[in-house]
Amino acid sequence: MTSPHRPTRRRILTTSFALGASVALGLPATARARDAAAGGDVVPVDWQRLGSYPAQDAAGRRVRTILAGSSRYLIGPWYASTYRTYLPDGYIDLKGTDERAIRLPAMAAVATTTALVTGVYDPATLSAANATIRTRNLIITLAARHLANNSSPATRWGNGWQTALWAYYTALAGWLFWGELDDKARRDIAAMTAWEADRLTTGNDLFLVGTSGHQLYEKRRDGTVVTPGDSKAEEDNWSAAVLSLAEVMMPGHPRAAAWKRRNLELLLAAAARPADLTGTTTVNGIRLSSWLRGTNIADDGTLDNHNILHPLYTWSPSTRASTRASCTGWPTAARPAPRCTTSPASTPPWSTSPSPPRTAR
Repeated sequence: MTSPHRPTRRRILTTSFALGASVALGLPATARARDAAAGGDVVPVDWQRLGSYPAQDAAGRRVRTILAGSSRYLIGPWYASTYRTYLPDGYIDLKGTDERAIRLPAMAAVATTTALVTGVYDPATLSAANATIRTRNLIITLAARHLANNSSPATRWGNGWQTALWAYYTALAGWLFWGELDDKARRDIAAMTAWEADRLTTGNDLFLVGTSGHQLYEKRRDGTVVTPGDSKAEEDNWSAAVLSLAEVMMPGHPRAAAWKRRNLELLLAAAARPADLTGTTTVNGIRLSSWLRGTNIADDGTLDNHNILHPLYTWSPSTRASTRASCTGWPTAARPAPRCTTSPASTPPWSTSPSPPRTAR
């Protein structure tokens, strides 16, 4: 097996940055030093371009503690009790193709990969070497089971309402763990990511995919409510995440420009407000008042989900933070980061003053 990353490299990536904005690790177009064994057009993370953050302040220590504890549990007791069987083709038995079977291990892989590559992983109950083996098992199995790489109806997943999110988690974990993966796994990750990204580029200014099905907005321009109590901000953002990741992982891919454009469109739709329908703002060449076909959030930045005015969705990583991570945090990209939100972050209605901006270091 390939040995785990050296501690000297692990500390380059900040724990908080990896958790909140790993999708945004853009790589310079000029640095095309592709690993000869890499899948497709994937450019590995250029670790040397990332700054150092020792995470010794209060917030950093808190994040380290949370990440160390959660990853130790996920790749330790949870993995051991969940994955007891290997199938004849050598991959672990995911026990299905639904959200629980795919999304949960993909998220676990992101947490554990982040802990391992940043040196935060706690080997008290399971060595880093064994944690690496288990994490790799999750990543390679998830990628191999995607329909881009798997023809078996019994075990394949993809092309679903939420599968872009599952592919994003899997690809993110795989990209961060690129040095631990073999050629087959790398090709599978590249194919899975490109497939889900390409599917999303079939949509337009009203529909997420194609010209029917899921729409980009909760409300139409005239105020008609399409999905009562269910903002589409979340779906638009999680779909945008895989598009953004595909573009920064594979900047030389023939479809990279289309992925980038669709990423911008989905993020603008996610944050669309009534005021944008009549304003004069143009973002990345997109005139909001003429392109938007509806809205997902109120002018004050709040939104509803699960049939309530939802404070967690208003400020959760799947809505606000993902928008910024997908577009404004390309610290290693040799190009200006695009602007992808229709307005600055709003002040929550229960606050008397806006929160200070935070920057990933």
